[in-house]
Amino acid sequence: MPYSLRVRSSVFLKVYLFFSLVLGLVFVFIHFFLLQNLEKMSVYQFKVKDHSEVELLTLNFTRDFQNYNYTGIYTTVNTLLKSDPDLIAVYLYEFSPSNRLLALKRGTLRELPLCKEELLKSPCLYKEIRQLSVGLPVYAEVLYSTQRLYHKFELLKTRLFIVEASSFLILFVAFLVSYFLLRRKTFKVVELLESWQKGSLKEYEPEGNDEFSFIESKLFEMYREIEREHAIDENLLEITSSLLELLIEADDEEEFIRALEERLKKVLGVEVKVIKGEGLDGCSYPVSLINSRDITLCFKERRIPDHFLNILVNVVDMIFLAFREKVEKEKLFFQTITALANAIDATSPWTKGHSQRVAEISVLIGKEMGLSDEELEKLKIAGILHDIGKIGIDKGIIDKPAKLTPQEYEEVKKHSVIGYEVLKPIELLKDVLPAILYHHERCDGSGYPEGLKCDEIPLLARIVAVADVIEAMTAERPYKKAFSFEEVLNHLKENRGKLYDPQVVDAVFGVAGRIRELLSKGRDLDKLS
Repeated sequence: MPYSLRVRSSVFLKVYLFFSLVLGLVFVFIHFFLLQNLEKMSVYQFKVKDHSEVELLTLNFTRDFQNYNYTGIYTTVNTLLKSDPDLIAVYLYEFSPSNRLLALKRGTLRELPLCKEELLKSPCLYKEIRQLSVGLPVYAEVLYSTQRLYHKFELLKTRLFIVEASSFLILFVAFLVSYFLLRRKTFKVVELLESWQKGSLKEYEPEGNDEFSFIESKLFEMYREIEREHAIDENLLEITSSLLELLIEADDEEEFIRALEERLKKVLGVEVKVIKGEGLDGCSYPVSLINSRDITLCFKERRIPDHFLNILVNVVDMIFLAFREKVEKEKLFFQTITALANAIDATSPWTKGHSQRVAEISVLIGKEMGLSDEELEKLKIAGILHDIGKIGIDKGIIDKPAKLTPQEYEEVKKHSVIGYEVLKPIELLKDVLPAILYHHERCDGSGYPEGLKCDEIPLLARIVAVADVIEAMTAERPYKKAFSFEEVLNHLKENRGKLYDPQVVDAVFGVAGRIRELLSKGRDLDKLS
């Protein structure tokens, strides 16, 4: 070995040993730094979540105490116990913990100590206490277990250590192998790389059958692989971009599968079927997804390289998983807001089912007017939530069996603004908020809260307004009897263009039979005709 090469190898070894030491220290620093920050973040998120729940519970308890709605207290706590696995117990007591008014807990409490300053040293019970604003000194005591948080953090520490140790070991071995290889072949490799830089690599042919010839062959393969990978990367980028667009656009799983097949075939140039469940007969090359196990990609030909196929399958798997999570969250969100609206309607026997019927009538009108599926979905949500603001109105006023006084009517008129303010922080509802705020506006400007004229009122609000009038007029109330369906249609016809949007009224007459049928399901048909 030439003297200059021995000198360079010795220098490289020293640099390698020094770098390994620095790398080890960096890994140790990162390990403790990450753990410290992850612990703070986990504890902070745990406390924020618990604090928010306790504040909401306190508000609900205060409201229910003031309204003597003790059943609502039990319902609220039981619902929360089912939805939050960390919640262990909720106590209500007067003056002191020994004078309990309510004690609801999840099964049998484990013997865990109360948490002190640190929550992750060992499992403990985190306690929050709030006083209710009900006149008497009533307190709410809520206990959360850190058992789940503790185990998750311990698991995270273990995995973090494994990842760091594995990474360090892999780097250590890689550097060591590289050192011995470079020690013997540095000059030849540099010459080959210089030829690559000059553009002569394609014409260069390895000579002999020694170790260096093998390295040369690998470099040539790498060069060609880079060219192939470049083409593959472009295909993967195109596929990923196309699938992300599909993830946003598709709403139905069958539609998603059909579009997925078309896009894969277009980009890959290979016949591919996306099969759900069984039925793999005649499938030449099936590849199952990891997370969505019921989905299989069936290729007609095996023309795709394995490494590219693995990346492709992972991309499709992640997109499919994201699509199902999106659909599930949207479904859960809609179920939640429906339950919330029904709960508000159910506070009075006179308004039970009102919001659901308004939503269904609104959708019938919207379809007749040619609204898109997306607009119909927003219209349905707006109909369900249009009276959500009544949560802030005195129940005695809503259920009053007589005509409201001017002061009481002014109080009721606030419910559209209250509903708007309550729902404004929810990003998913930003497109339906105008319908909730303005569903009591009228074309002649006599409505509220802002006295808008017809063209100033959002379309969804105009539709919900008419649907609300139809449902309310055909319903019996403590202060009035139900109007017949024909009387309601006459009222709409007389006030077409005055109180109500002419296009919306015309659409009502187009689907009048279906609206009558919808209303008759919940009420006696004789009362409508």
